[in-house]
Amino acid sequence: MTQHRTEVIICTYNRAECLARLLSALGEQTAPSSSYGILVVDDGSTDGTESLCRKIAQAIPNLRYERAQRNQGLAKSRNLGIAMSKAPLLAFIDDDCIPARDWVERMVEALDKHPIVAGAIESPTEDFWKLCHNIGQFHPFLNSKKARKTRFIAGANMGFQRRTLEAIRGFEPERRMAEDMECVLRAGRAGIDVAFRPEAVVRHDPPRTGCREILAYAAHHAQTTIHLRRDYREELELPALALSPAFLLFFSPIIAVLTTCRIFFSDPVLLRRHPETFPVVCALKLAWCLGACRGLLSRKES
Repeated sequence: MTQHRTEVIICTYNRAECLARLLSALGEQTAPSSSYGILVVDDGSTDGTESLCRKIAQAIPNLRYERAQRNQGLAKSRNLGIAMSKAPLLAFIDDDCIPARDWVERMVEALDKHPIVAGAIESPTEDFWKLCHNIGQFHPFLNSKKARKTRFIAGANMGFQRRTLEAIRGFEPERRMAEDMECVLRAGRAGIDVAFRPEAVVRHDPPRTGCREILAYAAHHAQTTIHLRRDYREELELPALALSPAFLLFFSPIIAVLTTCRIFFSDPVLLRRHPETFPVVCALKLAWCLGACRGLLSRKES
């Protein structure tokens, strides 16, 4: 087996159609195929993912396929990918993303300088609900933003130096959601910086569509991540009041409006190009507040 300096790790479950377009894009990168490997970790799919990968591997020689015997969740799949690779640089991309042609090249350049890299997220603009979802979910990582240090990361587009992942012992195995967020918060607690690099771009094109679906996702995501914000409250400099269910419930409309104003007015490109998404992004932030409130009241992660 060829030893590559960089490994692109894709964890997937029953998304063969999305995976096909991702692999096609990874086969057309500006970086030489001999310089990076592609590792697909199949988390027990039953939709023909294995046969798809075997077929595509005939045209993409740097593609490897590994299958878990049963569905174990994204965190364990990511850890399996880390264990299966020997590359010193590891780039992760979600199966519902499409990388820019120079994504591998730009991610490698960034990882040569930084232990953890958060790449940029681009959104389809032809689907209104996907656009709103991406702005609401990934606004800190839009490709209109400038390079900077960040406390968070988007698991859809991230990279690590192997020694960094080994130092923090990878992803929390039993975590079923927001394993990327937990990982980088733990890294931050250990004094390891995360660099946002807007030149390493992927297009996030998820299968979820429709207003109800994106609102439900925002609420569910908040229900889990609010526990991480509580656990890392000191690092995030969050006042105790911000984690009060009563406070969140009562002030959620105000919080949603102020947060949405900050998103748009801190990003002139976003404000100029997509002002029509403001009301929906505000509704997503309201759903987030209500989901966070539910999560705090449940006192356990969903």
